[in-house]
Amino acid sequence: MSKIYKRKSKKINKGKQQKGDLNRKRSLIVNFRMSPLERQILDERIKLSGLLKQDYMIQSSLYQKVVTVGNIRVFQEMKKQIIETNNHLMQIKYLGDVDIVKLESFRMIVEILKGLDLDILEEAN
Repeated sequence: MSKIYKRKSKKINKGKQQKGDLNRKRSLIVNFRMSPLERQILDERIKLSGLLKQDYMIQSSLYQKVVTVGNIRVFQEMKKQIIETNNHLMQIKYLGDVDIVKLESFRMIVEILKGLDLDILEEAN
């Protein structure tokens, strides 16, 4: 009686596996820490928006105005991104070859520089 009949053909499921996890459009996870008060305020804003939490976080992260504090690291990174974008633009032959990520980082740099109210941007316009 100690042996129980088990089918040899039965597959044993080891751990939970997310269905279609590898084929998801949004396959990356982003985490950050908040205080309880910040979490409460965020949850209220999400409820008022009528969006899913994921959609709200993505939209507010990508499309909201960001206030930055300039320091040497910020300017060095901006300079590096401008050089990379310039090199990319010099290499493209067709509009279809444009790297969207590089252009988006360049757009953000332009927004940051506009916020600094520099004379350089006024001369460019």
